[in-house]
Amino acid sequence: MDDRRTDDRRPTDDRLTTGRRPTDDDDNDYKYYYKYYYYYYYYYYYYYYYYYYYYYYYYYYYCYYYYYYYYYFNYYYYYYYNY
Repeated sequence: MDDRRTDDRRPTDDRLTTGRRPTDDDDNDYKYYYKYYYYYYYYYYYYYYYYYYYYYYYYYYYCYYYYYYYYYFNYYYYYYYNY
């Protein structure tokens, strides 16, 4: 079992949070997926604050884009690994 940790103490083989292959030690690949994870995660926070500023009408707007971007990240992630 790989018990190494990232700088923020997450397991290095935690694919959901890091996008890292369990057996892949290539740092370039690791950083590539890591960037895309936070790219779409940024949009989640963007629309989260958007909801707070524009109240309930944009709350549903925020929810739609939150799930859309999060789904899109997962789609890209699984597509790439199954390619």
